[in-house]
Amino acid sequence: MKLFAVLALLIAQPVFANPGDSLVRVNSTIQTYNAAQPWEKNPPLTRRGLGALLSGNRILTTAAMAADSIYIELQSADSTLTVPARVTAIDYDANLALLTPDAAPGFLSTLTPVEFSAPIKAGDSLSFFQLEDNGESLETQGTIRSMELLSTFVSSRYFLGYVAKASMQTSGNSFTLPAFHNGKLAGVLTSYDAKDQLCDVISIDIVSAFLEDAQDGSYEGFPSLGI
Repeated sequence: MKLFAVLALLIAQPVFANPGDSLVRVNSTIQTYNAAQPWEKNPPLTRRGLGALLSGNRILTTAAMAADSIYIELQSADSTLTVPARVTAIDYDANLALLTPDAAPGFLSTLTPVEFSAPIKAGDSLSFFQLEDNGESLETQGTIRSMELLSTFVSSRYFLGYVAKASMQTSGNSFTLPAFHNGKLAGVLTSYDAKDQLCDVISIDIVSAFLEDAQDGSYEGFPSLGI
């Protein structure tokens, strides 16, 4: 009887997807204009981050990864396979961007699209996943300290976000990371303060609204009163 009780307990436990199977490296080559001589451009620079694979071979990342980009490349976890990508929707205010492969999806077809978490609250846990150079995923656990209005890219625009406490390890020089709750996408990390071990995370509420607006292929953005 005890054996059957243990088996029943194990079967009853929820099974969460492995977020590491949904991560995609995003490499951006960015070239900004020279503010002093706006007819000229500054030398190009590169940024590397992690995106989350959505249904339809779409990749969720931040606007900071795509802004002023002259070339964007999606890369497999082990860095052996690549596919060029293009921006299909971007919101500089909310700091979110949607990418799609600019050729055959290739390695993306072997990955698992993420599921979305329900809205979460202060005190809930978050998991941040990074990729090692060999393709292995590295998980860091954190806890949401507060829900705040955060400005993560455009200084005058504020959106609902989480401030989470987590002792992050540096791996792969990732500019941004997806955040998960119980194996489901819960937001996008935009910055990390190593001194105070605090992370700013765009909330799943804002991510969901962004994706819903972009679904018809004509992104309008979040409303603003403008005064």
